[in-house]
Amino acid sequence: MLRNEWKFEYTAARIAKARDWERGGQIVICNDLQKDQQEVYDELAEHAAQLASFDAWPHPEDRLQLEAEDWQFVFGTDAQ
Repeated sequence: MLRNEWKFEYTAARIAKARDWERGGQIVICNDLQKDQQEVYDELAEHAAQLASFDAWPHPEDRLQLEAEDWQFVFGTDAQ
């Protein structure tokens, strides 16, 4: 079996945690850009709340099957 034919199964919660945008680090920005940055964070929080209420997304314990390429994207390094 070729590597691109491999299948992996993980819960939706495990996949989401692997690529979590809320894990970001701290940065230093100019004072005049802080207002814009706060607006972006507010919008991200609003969108995250909307996603939490969107029933079409997998529930945390749903089992999802990943192909090898998907696994590399979610759990692999960012280097290609």
